Amino acid sequence: MLHPVLEPIVQSARSISHLISLPGKLRRFETRVPIRIEKGPFLIRTVESPKEFSEVLRLRYEVFEREFRGNPFPFGWDTDDYDQLGDHLIIIDQRTTRIVGNYRLISSSYSNRFYSDSEFEIQTFLDLSGVKLELGRACIHQDYRTGAVMGLLWRGIVEYAKKVKATYLFGCASVKTEDPAKVAWLMAYFRSKGWILDDERLCPNSDYGMDGIDEIQAQSKLSETENLSLIPPLLSSYFKAGANVAVPPAYDRYFKCVDFLTVLRMDRIAASYERRFGVAETVV
Repeated sequence: MLHPVLEPIVQSARSISHLISLPGKLRRFETRVPIRIEKGPFLIRTVESPKEFSEVLRLRYEVFEREFRGNPFPFGWDTDDYDQLGDHLIIIDQRTTRIVGNYRLISSSYSNRFYSDSEFEIQTFLDLSGVKLELGRACIHQDYRTGAVMGLLWRGIVEYAKKVKATYLFGCASVKTEDPAKVAWLMAYFRSKGWILDDERLCPNSDYGMDGIDEIQAQSKLSETENLSLIPPLLSSYFKAGANVAVPPAYDRYFKCVDFLTVLRMDRIAASYERRFGVAETVV
C-alpha cells in the first residue's frame, strides 16, 4: 500500500498519463451494443461517436473531479484504462442536445476485465455461470438530479441487459466518508436489513483495505435515525431493486470515499422494477 503522502502524487501522474493517451482512445472508440429509447424530451442510448465520448468524459470530470474531489481546475476529462472496454450509456436532453447523464457498461459477453477487479477480489463471482454486466462511473449533471432522470438511466440499463442476456448486474457504489466508525455503522445497518452478500471471499484487495472497521463494528449501536443520510441515492436505488453488497467495502483514497461491491441478480429484481422496466424479460 502506498504511503498517504505519496498517493496523491502517484494518482496525479496516472491522470496525466490518461490525458496524454486520450486522443488515441477517442480515435479507437467503437460502439459494441447499440440501444436507443426516446422518452419525452430525453433520448437514452449508447454513445455513437468520438465527439460524444469526449463529452461524456468532460461530464464525468465535472462531477467526479470538480464536485466530488473539489478540483479547482475548470476544464478536463475523467478517463481510465476501462473506458475502451465497454459502452457508455447516455441521456441526451433533446431540447439542448446536451448529455446530462451517463453510465459505463462492461459485459462479460465481450470483456474479461472490469473496474471492480481493481478494488476487490471478485474471481469467485466471475466464475458463476451467466453473463455479468458491470455498471460504473454513473453520473448525472447537477441540474438533472431527479428520480425521473435516474429512472431513465435504469430503463437504458435494462434494455442493454436484455441485449447482452445479463444474469447479474454488479459494480462499485461509493459512499462519501473516510470515517471507519461511519463505515462500521453502515455495515451493521445493511446487515440488519438483509442486504449483505454471504460470500466472504468478495473482499477488498490489499491496496484498498480500511483499518479499524472490525474493532469498531463490534461496538456499534444500530440506529435507524442516525447516519442514514450517508447512503447516496444511487446505492438506495440498487437496494430498492433488490441488490446486495459485500462487506467490508474498499477504501478509495483518491476520491476519499468507500466503495461497496454491489450485486443484483436479474431474476430476483424487485417487483416494482419489473413492472416499471420489464426486467423479468432479461433472463433467458
